[in-house]
Amino acid sequence: MLVMLGVILLTSLTSVRPEASVREFLLWTMYLGIAVVTTSLLGGHGAARRMLDLLVAIAGWVVLIALFLFWGGNNPGMRWYATFYWPNPFAAFLLLVLPLEVVRLVSARNSRDALAHTMLTVLLATAMVLTYSRGAWLSLLLIAPIGLLLLRPPSWTAAVGRLLIVMLLVSGAVMSITRPPTSPSGGQGVAARAASITDADDMSIQGRINFWRAAIDIFRDHPLSGTGPGTFGAVHPRYQRDVRFYARDAHNLYVQTLAEMGVPGGIALGLLVITTVGVWIRALRQTPIGESHALVVGAGLGVLAFFLHSAVDMDWSFYANPAMAFALIGVIASFDRSHVPPFPHQRPALSRARLVPVIALAVAALATLTMHSAHQAYVAGYEHARSGRYGLALQEYVTASIRNPLQARYQAAAGYAASRFADRHQLAVFYTRRAISLDRMNASYPLQLADLLLPRAGADAGRLAEVEHWLNVALQADPLNRPEAYRLLATTMVRQRRWDDADQVYRRALTLYLKQDLDQEMIHLLMWPQVVALAIDAADFAVQMGDRTHAADILQRVLVQDPGNTDVNAALESLK
Repeated sequence: MLVMLGVILLTSLTSVRPEASVREFLLWTMYLGIAVVTTSLLGGHGAARRMLDLLVAIAGWVVLIALFLFWGGNNPGMRWYATFYWPNPFAAFLLLVLPLEVVRLVSARNSRDALAHTMLTVLLATAMVLTYSRGAWLSLLLIAPIGLLLLRPPSWTAAVGRLLIVMLLVSGAVMSITRPPTSPSGGQGVAARAASITDADDMSIQGRINFWRAAIDIFRDHPLSGTGPGTFGAVHPRYQRDVRFYARDAHNLYVQTLAEMGVPGGIALGLLVITTVGVWIRALRQTPIGESHALVVGAGLGVLAFFLHSAVDMDWSFYANPAMAFALIGVIASFDRSHVPPFPHQRPALSRARLVPVIALAVAALATLTMHSAHQAYVAGYEHARSGRYGLALQEYVTASIRNPLQARYQAAAGYAASRFADRHQLAVFYTRRAISLDRMNASYPLQLADLLLPRAGADAGRLAEVEHWLNVALQADPLNRPEAYRLLATTMVRQRRWDDADQVYRRALTLYLKQDLDQEMIHLLMWPQVVALAIDAADFAVQMGDRTHAADILQRVLVQDPGNTDVNAALESLK
């Protein structure tokens, strides 16, 4: 983990988004602190068992929240997500504790413990099924043979019987919960979801393939140091191949690490995984058969399942998941540490070496509090801006940018607030340029700057050339998701009387956004107002060029996807 922290710090020096890399460093410092503090404070079997009981209790409460939301949703087919906004990371959270409870169930030596672990296993397993997360289901299947090899139950007959009882109870719970009011049977959605694993044309599978290809392309272009820790979401739009598949996460920890930190990051992550497995194996060998051995087996299987699932989903974007994983790693390491004889004259308290990550954690916590204070000022500014109080908003945004000078979003917000005042144009340009320098791959900031410069450019060739430059920078960073950039670029060319160039920009953009049936896609819903504005401008341009037929064709193509759009219908009516 120290090697990983060092690589994160090193690759942050060339990051395209420094603030994201600093945040990633703080997160990994937190993970290191969790693992070290957990390992150091657990002094034996009893403490480790109580720690694992606490983690399982937390997971149980999260499942009860998911159940509450499910009942409130009144939808038998709803995927469970609890406090996570998406079911798949919730499934990753469950992966960390479900194997532990299964192992403790089959290893229980009395009926009282068996009953308690049966209830918890049914609760966690039912939630796991109802996340409909195919990647989590596959991860459980992959670790099952390893679990069978490592299990040492008091009686295999009793273990098999308990597992059968759990399977029956989970099946009954799923069938009952997912049964529609008008149907006598349930569980059909679960079966259909499981069958779709082999469907290569599934949108989720296609999306992941696109994300992985983008990550590999980023790695090929930046093999030595990557683009910076935590920057995949900023760089991905430049490598995006399909307008339908946009993501902030590569849905694969390993290729994303290569993309963000290059070869050093891949080596560091490989070392982390290998040493974690090594500590687990050593703890297994040193722990006698019994309850302690079951705890080590269960915790290790949960971590292993989590690392497997991290290859197909965005688990690490939800910080509760890696935090839980490193807490479990700390528990495993505590079993290994407890069997290592102390060095001569070693102090019983924390050694100096162990104080280093603790101090680092305290510094990281202080930095996090400062960043949180900056974010609070930004939120206050946002509320002022929503109410039209741009003067107060500007003050809060400036405060936020001072407290966290690496966050480009705060600089851009200050630039936007300043742009609302005619006499603060230069201040708006200043802050927007600072945002661009801090986040070089974000298309929204050069687009914002071009939008600031265009109204004052007039017919000046030099100023229009600068506007065109920034629009091209924006489209180079994100060529698929910025219809407004194409519109402004064409407008800039029209002002320069470059009629053919403007026509090519309009045609290229309309081909991009109107060639596919995007009305079913979320990205279409987000971009559609800008696409409509682009199409209306393109139709107006065609009319100015004397081609009313082409103008009508553009508007008709828009109406195919949005028949009730009043602006487009009005524009089409004016052509008649």
